[in-house]
Amino acid sequence: MRANAPTASAPGADPHANMRVMSSAKSANFERSRRGVNLALIVTASLIIAYWIAWWSDRTLVASRRTASYYSFEEGFQLADAWLLATVLAATVQLSRRRPSAVLWLVAAGGAGLYLLGMDMFYDFGHATYGSGSGGVIELVIDILLAAASIGVLWWSWHYRSELLDDTARGRRRPRA
Repeated sequence: MRANAPTASAPGADPHANMRVMSSAKSANFERSRRGVNLALIVTASLIIAYWIAWWSDRTLVASRRTASYYSFEEGFQLADAWLLATVLAATVQLSRRRPSAVLWLVAAGGAGLYLLGMDMFYDFGHATYGSGSGGVIELVIDILLAAASIGVLWWSWHYRSELLDDTARGRRRPRA
């Protein structure tokens, strides 16, 4: 044992002091990152909405290819993207309200993002989209961002699951069993 380490038997020593310091640091990190995740969710929702507005008004603004099969493929994403948007918006609302159900919506959003990524990558590899000029580069960047955002929200949700599920963090008392 180190000479300067407090022991439980030392008079006045608090055996839980280090735990409280680590817990308070994690709480501060959680609060800071919670605001960042919420902002990222708002940006994500805005980008999804902007993409579909551009697609319905002038698809040449966002289309990486100009083929009938590509247009049909993208049209097939409307319902899946609407689900992703719904999960992102629900996660945003519940996270800002500090509700435990934010965990559900964050995991649903991360999973929906990875599913869409898989569909998109399968098409892009099968049709050599990534190597087709600037449109392919844009597709690649979108896929990388989608992968990072989806994995990031899943990792963050798992890492801070205790804080997300903790009713006492919102000033509510848990009933005693």
